[in-house]
Amino acid sequence: MTYLYESTQTQPTQPTIPGKIFLRWVYQDSTGALQTWNAGIQPAEDMHVYAEYNIPFQSTYIVNYWYQNATDEVSYTDAQKTYSLFNTETKTQNVNSTVVYNGPQYDTTYRKYNQAKTDAENATKLVLADGSTVVNVYYDRPVMTITLVYYNFTTNTEERRESYQGIYGLHQIMQVPTMIKHHLPLQNNNSLISLHIIWDSMLEN
Repeated sequence: MTYLYESTQTQPTQPTIPGKIFLRWVYQDSTGALQTWNAGIQPAEDMHVYAEYNIPFQSTYIVNYWYQNATDEVSYTDAQKTYSLFNTETKTQNVNSTVVYNGPQYDTTYRKYNQAKTDAENATKLVLADGSTVVNVYYDRPVMTITLVYYNFTTNTEERRESYQGIYGLHQIMQVPTMIKHHLPLQNNNSLISLHIIWDSMLEN
């Protein structure tokens, strides 16, 4: 940083070094001893200012693992999704270092790691000395699809299809038309039947 003689100095941005704690800015006086430096008036000479750090020490932090609730709507964005805690762990690391988590470790066919949401929430988190750092890792449920095929057995032709989607694990009752055979094609008798659908591994999209 360059200043004119007798101009006002500004305090530099505090640097962050993973695993170390910033203490102060220092300079060497005429005897070679380190003195605390604070921004002031620029003297008529060059100055060399150094950042002083203490010896690294460690602290703990919590990693929470969350699984999306089956009652969420298929259309929910990441911000709208709701989750339940299914596991937690305590980790130890150098203070001021970047948090570390293994997102894919619980990833399965029906529990998918949401890396985008997880990384966005934890991108700037560091291990704090007081142990208050909390990391949240998110897993989503896959979207399942069931397709109802309306088939005319007289003409051996498919008349139409209707597709429905739901979150894996959701138990849902759906009302669909009851079709009866009456000449050609199949006719709707204007009544409804209930389908009890369990969105599980048999219906994966």
